Amino acid sequence: MIFFIKFVCSSFSAMTNDNFLNPKIIEDFLKPDIKQSIPCIQVFSEVGSTNDIMINERTLYPNGHTCFAEKQNHGRGVSGKKWIAVENGIYLSTSWTFEENINSLPVLNQILGINLITTLIAYGFDGLSIQWPNDIVYSQKKLGGILIESKFTANKEMYVVVGIGINLTLSDKNKKTIDRKSTSLYEVNNNVTLDNNKLCARTLESIIHSLQSFENHNYKNIVKEWENYDPTFNKNIQIHYNGEDIEIVNKGIDLDGSLIGEYNNSSKTYKYNEAKIIKK
Repeated sequence: MIFFIKFVCSSFSAMTNDNFLNPKIIEDFLKPDIKQSIPCIQVFSEVGSTNDIMINERTLYPNGHTCFAEKQNHGRGVSGKKWIAVENGIYLSTSWTFEENINSLPVLNQILGINLITTLIAYGFDGLSIQWPNDIVYSQKKLGGILIESKFTANKEMYVVVGIGINLTLSDKNKKTIDRKSTSLYEVNNNVTLDNNKLCARTLESIIHSLQSFENHNYKNIVKEWENYDPTFNKNIQIHYNGEDIEIVNKGIDLDGSLIGEYNNSSKTYKYNEAKIIKK
């Protein structure tokens, strides 16, 4: 049985037929095997950050506990970078605990990204790609992002919160406040009629599948799949590293999720907290 917590919600809609997020409707769209993995669905009309709710100091939520919000005011990205919330987006966070320290946790970014893209493509949004380490993009414009945060429990287990944000629509006002080129599902394909609750369910399914299979994944297969979804693979890109901007050849990702770059005829790996791709 899934427990539902519904907070006062308002509707943010454009192509969405005035859909309110409703935890019971989201649950109805979930596949039976996924329903068994989700003990509780929360829906908020507005929060600071869904990840903040899930990773607060006093509470450890069970596997699959999920929090949705129609709007968040203080979202963030990798290394605490601010995530600019748009007027019409979907934001969710899901908790999961692994029994031991996972050294390859950054690879979860790639697994989540690949699964999310395949989910959105199946929904009718073609042409999506991935930008290392955690951005979903379309025509070099950011559509959404993934944020993974973790902490150790008293039993030395690793408690993980996966956060995902997806732009449904973007106003001109939104675009002016975002520090990089961005896009929305509406701009990717405005012929798709979106049901917000169904999209939330499909996104949640992709997260649960990723978390359930993570420890048993064949990382070599993930590396090959990543190459198929990264349009800059084997091309020159610019990154910011050690206080300077350098140009490297993107050679994909390593088995630990690091970016592999060819620079001055030698190969080097860059961890997500050491380097960032310069947004064009």
